[in-house]
Amino acid sequence: MEFGTLNRHLIAEIYSVNREGVPTGGVTIKAPVTDSNLEVSLSWQSPFEAKGPEATHPALMAMVQSGEGADLLSAAGGAVKGAANFMGVGGALSSATSSLSGLASSMGLDVGSLLTQSQGRTGLTKMNSTQVFTGMPPIKINITLLFRAWSDAKSEVESPFSQLMQWALPQCLQKDSLLTGAIKALAGAPTSCAGGAFGTGFVPGALAALLPSQAPQMVGLTYKGRTYSPLVIESVGMPMNSPITADGNYIELLVPLSMSTLSALDAKDWKAIK
Repeated sequence: MEFGTLNRHLIAEIYSVNREGVPTGGVTIKAPVTDSNLEVSLSWQSPFEAKGPEATHPALMAMVQSGEGADLLSAAGGAVKGAANFMGVGGALSSATSSLSGLASSMGLDVGSLLTQSQGRTGLTKMNSTQVFTGMPPIKINITLLFRAWSDAKSEVESPFSQLMQWALPQCLQKDSLLTGAIKALAGAPTSCAGGAFGTGFVPGALAALLPSQAPQMVGLTYKGRTYSPLVIESVGMPMNSPITADGNYIELLVPLSMSTLSALDAKDWKAIK
């Protein structure tokens, strides 16, 4: 496929690879990219935040830090004293209050003063807010490929898109049930996904019965001088309202493609991409 004077770094190349990311040969899809994005998500958490008083007693600490506790203590004291005088137990309550105040004073505590001094204070520290790395998912790559016919719609649009879909879909899904497939495999009879991947014999036959189908093909992506491999295709979009020729072949397809790395990458893997 020819792209005229378009810079080669603006053209994406997608090809089949094995689990080690080594190209397996065959067809290479080439298409200009109209939109692209690479997303790396790293999981960091602060596991010690729940150890502070704000986490164990959130309502109480909110009252203390905002100053509401001191105001509430003062208002509650006056209300209780008034109610006690109204009910005729003011003397007993005054005596009890004096006893409690004396006990607090002997311990060097002044509840009202403590509540006032606690305003604007927090239990958060650098230590209990320290984050720890808890993992990362594979890297996501989202691109939009432009397949457009300049001279032949079938070879420039239909064929490369068909090949892309063949890579994205499972290579083979067994038609039989697991039980039927197991009987055929153990008996040495060919199954719908027979390929000799497990060889022959009882153990290979049992493996073929347990894992009868074949997963989708892994691919590699080369774009702007960087190679990402191996990748798995997570989604492919097909705009079915795109224009077609008189014989039904698409003239143009703007295909959104979502891929991800087979596993999470480390610093050495990223360095090898360029």
